[in-house]
Amino acid sequence: MAVKFSELIDPKIENHHQNEIDLIQVIVSRQSSSLASPFTKKQFEIFLGSLSNNDIYRLKGFIRLKHEFNGESNQLYIVNHAFGRYTLTPIQRSLNNSDDENILIKITIMGVDLRLYLQKIKTGLCINDEHISLHLAQH
Repeated sequence: MAVKFSELIDPKIENHHQNEIDLIQVIVSRQSSSLASPFTKKQFEIFLGSLSNNDIYRLKGFIRLKHEFNGESNQLYIVNHAFGRYTLTPIQRSLNNSDDENILIKITIMGVDLRLYLQKIKTGLCINDEHISLHLAQH
């Protein structure tokens, strides 16, 4: 059975955890991006390591990473990051959806005071305002 991005990351986030946490959604496709190529795994791991362990609770989604030694080839990974620990799991089979093949980055970041981290995230992922949306908690 093929897996689709929409099945793993629900785009309807208006009721996230009863609005107790902030959310940032990042969506970058090949058509909407000026990124020449995806990040290497090492570059993305450096970005993950730079995230706050206190305010950023979770980061999950998908990222396309190029191989360190072969800049032409790239691999789609599932990323799960929680409180400074992470896993990057390569997806071995096609997601069987042409829209999915165009995704470079599709992640959701959860935490508190995330508006303070917007610029750091944009800089770290080489993205601009059109690729990112912030949903603040309503305490």
